[in-house]
Amino acid sequence: MKATNYPWESALRAKFPTPATEGIHEFYFSLDGGGRELIIDAIRSHDVRLMIEVGSFLCGSTLQWFEASSTLAIIGIDPWSANFASILDRYRDNPVFDPCFAKIEHRGEFIDSVRQHGPFLSAMANVRKHADRFIPVRASSPEVLEELAALSVMPDMIYFDSNKLLDDLSVARRLFPDATLCGDDWTWGAEQGFPVQVAVKDFCSRFGLNYRAHRATWIIDNPKTS
Repeated sequence: MKATNYPWESALRAKFPTPATEGIHEFYFSLDGGGRELIIDAIRSHDVRLMIEVGSFLCGSTLQWFEASSTLAIIGIDPWSANFASILDRYRDNPVFDPCFAKIEHRGEFIDSVRQHGPFLSAMANVRKHADRFIPVRASSPEVLEELAALSVMPDMIYFDSNKLLDDLSVARRLFPDATLCGDDWTWGAEQGFPVQVAVKDFCSRFGLNYRAHRATWIIDNPKTS
């Protein structure tokens, strides 16, 4: 499928095709620690048309971004190689994660489906209705960011939800200086000294930028768009 009509889109989709997911049930599971209204507000107020999402997991956050804008296209970067079913098994009976399962009636059925079909097909089934606006890039950041830049991909926003060290922040700024940078996990890792907070604060200090954070979500104010 191809509806967004970017000049680089055909080449990217050819290298990273969207698989067929007929017969795989879709689920809406989102590891949402709160505060994503920061991102939704920015998508709407800045008329974000292209987002790169680093770390898509089962595309729960992806669905939130699509619901925020009917004109948004997303390149989702994720290896989709981890044992997602095992991860979900750990979350299943932990009340901390109850909000993440809010839109799932039968948790066991959901986890069994992920176990049967694997992380990639499961994630793609969840965004099947938006396949014309979603390009799954089954790779790792920051390495694949160089490849996207070489294709002249120019995102309006990059959302980080994977590497807690955020060592791809500087790469993203170098390659895509006009993109608004934002992400998740602000409250993650108290025992590790909140590594995401450390990385974002250090990054902003080095480049003279301001950030905002609410609950698990953070966003760096881009002087060119704010």
